[in-house]
Amino acid sequence: MQKGFTYFVDPSLTWKEAKEEGLTSPVPVPDDNYEFIEWRPVSIGKFEDGEKVSTTINLAAFGSTAPYLGPYTATNFDNPTDPNDPNRHPNYYWHDPKKYVAIAFKINEGGNFVTQLGREKTIVYLVRKGYSLKTAGIYLPWVQTDKNHTRDYNKMIITEAEYNEPATNDKLYTIPLQKKGAIQTATDNKKTDSVKVEEPQTNAEDRGWLDELLSPTPASVEDTQELAKVARASTSSNNQSITSSSETVTADEE
Repeated sequence: MQKGFTYFVDPSLTWKEAKEEGLTSPVPVPDDNYEFIEWRPVSIGKFEDGEKVSTTINLAAFGSTAPYLGPYTATNFDNPTDPNDPNRHPNYYWHDPKKYVAIAFKINEGGNFVTQLGREKTIVYLVRKGYSLKTAGIYLPWVQTDKNHTRDYNKMIITEAEYNEPATNDKLYTIPLQKKGAIQTATDNKKTDSVKVEEPQTNAEDRGWLDELLSPTPASVEDTQELAKVARASTSSNNQSITSSSETVTADEE
């Protein structure tokens, strides 16, 4: 094994003839966690079978086999998964573009992602096809909102099924935010909608003890007055008994 080979070929031959004479490309052997992608020729002439051989350098391109690459910040906020994004270019992270897809997160006005890259509006991962976000080890980015906004927790960012589904194509997830006042209004409306409106009770027999206390009926007023008379009479009788007993005790002492 070595890093390169040099061949000297008769310039009168075509590339096809040279191959028939035994000119072959060496077998690329990638390092651990890398894979061979393709040969990338740099030639003075044309590297085609019918063309004459010319001074040519063939570079073996290798790429990562990591579950994901990144994250990086999208150049275009409106299209974070743009395949032509300079930050997604193969030279940014060496990889086979055919074997990776972009999984992007973006957040609108009112918040930012807090990441190792700083506070950003977009975060993009290149996930190897066949891996899910879970198996690749990718989590939702940390969100920081300003004082006027908050996360809308009633809206799901990603379902459990999507989180466990193998990645096959580019996807974009937008973090839902709402103004705090809008959320309070929505909550108040929800509470109002849930209130059961009933006609007031007018039948005294159906009234509760609290109703009687706050707004007694005429009948209950009369009953209360009668009970008060009985109570006063009972109290007067008890007081007389107590006085007699006291006097008796005093007489015995003398």
